[in-house]
Parts: sequence; structure tokens; C-alpha cells
Amino acid sequence: MDANEQLFSEATSAVFDDVEPAVSGFDPEISSLMKEIPRLVSKMVSGQRTAYPENIRRTLPKVIGGVFDDASVGAAAFTYKGNYFIGLNWGTYSLLYELFRRLLSHPHVLPWVGDSSKEIPLSKFNDVPLRSEISDIRATFLSPQEVQYPRDPLREEAAWYLTHAATGWILFHEFRHIYGGHLDYNISRTGIPFIREMMSENKDSETGLILQAQEMDADLFASHYAIGNEVAWHRGDHPDNPHWHRFFPDPRHVIECALLRTDTVFKIFDMGDTPDPSTWAQKEHPPLFVRRRMNAELLWRDLPLINELSHLREVMTSQIMPTVFSISETTTSSLFGKPERDSPWATGQDVVHNHILAIFDAWRKILPEILPFRYLDSKFDRISRGE
Repeated sequence: MDANEQLFSEATSAVFDDVEPAVSGFDPEISSLMKEIPRLVSKMVSGQRTAYPENIRRTLPKVIGGVFDDASVGAAAFTYKGNYFIGLNWGTYSLLYELFRRLLSHPHVLPWVGDSSKEIPLSKFNDVPLRSEISDIRATFLSPQEVQYPRDPLREEAAWYLTHAATGWILFHEFRHIYGGHLDYNISRTGIPFIREMMSENKDSETGLILQAQEMDADLFASHYAIGNEVAWHRGDHPDNPHWHRFFPDPRHVIECALLRTDTVFKIFDMGDTPDPSTWAQKEHPPLFVRRRMNAELLWRDLPLINELSHLREVMTSQIMPTVFSISETTTSSLFGKPERDSPWATGQDVVHNHILAIFDAWRKILPEILPFRYLDSKFDRISRGE
């Protein structure tokens, strides 16, 4: 166990009473993930730091990535003894991989990847409880009656790519909670040294909107930087896995993959309940379709800043978004036993829009209080201010 792994293990045991750090050696998949998550977090932090001079970089806190020994869905940003940590349940990664393999086994999902004609539409989708452990989910997917994994090898590889991209998005999201000042701001208010996903306790409306505003900021930050990676893969000049450009033969495919990637993450972290709109403000996280709408609108606003995608605004609105969300509703919703109430059009768009405005109002109110805790004025922050 190296020094960072030891720190992560000590911090996890000290901060949480219901989760333990993963231990390598018992499961090859978990052992591999325990190497990959720290590497991704280290690379992400280094990438953010390179935009600043050495005198600023020296003041930035250390961030260590690690894996929780938990087979369900979850992630967290936390602090302990002056260090900061990002933890991912190994079940999150495993579920994403199983789910993307499941999606790519359908010929209508990313049909340009490989030979989608080899895939066979299934007659039905199995219902899997969201909080099932990954072993139960795998047993359900491996139906003896129907093949539920991609038949085409390139589509199998695309499922692994989407898992990597979705995991990176989650890590960016947790990183924003740390360097964006959310974690330290919350500590100053409540003393709680962590921000955890998959928690949905009822709050008073003011507290709920404050927490949702932080989730919104973390979502938009993650999407902004993740799409940059995907554009680099489309160009074929990304330093990691440059051959992934095969998944983006056309610029519009970048947008479609990005929306599917993030929408799937929102699905697995959704608590499964869609309360009456009058109670939305009392939750720690925005409802699924609110997060989906905010994320899509940010991507739409980002398009003019990305040369390869700047001409696709109208296409994104009229073609790409309806296609992706339709696929998502007929696959992941049914997969997790959720009815069509999750559709972005199931609840009046005015209600969704009004809730988004309420989140932004909360954000504007707390931003002056968060700024003293923010470690970096990032490219994302400057763009959001219109600079």
C-alpha cells in the first residue's frame, strides 16, 4: 500500500461509519480500479493546475482518489487532516459498465458504431432495483433467453469507452465540490466534512436549494471539461487512447455520446422518486429531468466555443436531444423499473424551467459566501461570467 492509498484508507475509516476503503488482491476488477481511479484524479488535478503559475500551484490542496468497498452506486468528496479525497464505490463503475454494455446491445443506440445490424432488439427489459448490488444486476442481465451484451466487438469497446467517460465525469463533479469551494463552505455551515451522492434526505426548501445549487455547479463544471476530452478524442489528438476517435466519425456524434454519457450517470444516481414539484426544493439533488435539462442547456451554450461543434446548435435541439432522451427512456428507465414519468416532457416544461430559475436564484445568493472557499478561478468560471 503506497502513501496515498494509506491516507485514503485512514481518511475513509475516520470520516464514514458506513463504508470502508476497498482492499486490493481479492478481486482483479476492484484491484484494477484501485489503480485507475487515483491515476485519473491525479491527472485531472494536474490538468487544472497547469493553467496557473507556480506560486499559486503551491497553495493548492492535495486531492487523492480512491475506491470504496461498496457494491452499490455512490461517490463522495471529503476532507481529513488538511487533505482532500474523492471516493468512488466500485459498484458505480461496475454498474456503468454493465449498463453501457446493455445499451450497446441495442441496434438503435449509437448505430454508427461498428456493425449495429448484428445487435438484436430485445422483446423486453428486465426490471432491476436501483439499489441492487452489482452481482444481482449481472445475474439479471445474463438472461439465458436473450443475449444482452454487444455482439459486435467495436460496440463492446464503445461500452468500455462510455464507462471511462462517465467515470471521468463523476470525478470532475466531485473535484468541483472541492476546488469550487462547496465542501469547505458546507463545513463552515454544518461541520460535516463530506459531500455524498445518492443522499436524498428531506430538507427545508432554503437548505435544499442551496445544496441543489452546488450540485448544479458541479454538474455543469463536469460537463464542460468532459466535452473537451471528447472533442480531443474526435480529433484523434487526445494523449490517452487516441484510437477512440472511431466512436466519433462525425461531430454530431460527440454531442450524442456526451448526452448519453451524462444522462446515464443521472439515471443511476437518481433516487427513483419523482415527488410533486412543490417538494422538489426539499431534496439534496435536483430531480433527474431538471439535471438533464440544465446539462443539455449548458452544452448548447458551449457549442459556439468549440470549433468542431459550433454549427450544430439547431441540430442538437431538433434531432440529437430527442433521439438521445428517447433512447434513454426506453432503455435505462425500463431497465431500472421506472415508468415514463421520468420523461423530460412528462412534467410541464414551465415547472422544470421555474425550478431551474429557483436553483439559479439560490446560487446567486450563496456565491459571494462560497468564493472565499474557492481554490481556483477556472476557465469554466471565466466562461460562465462571459469573459
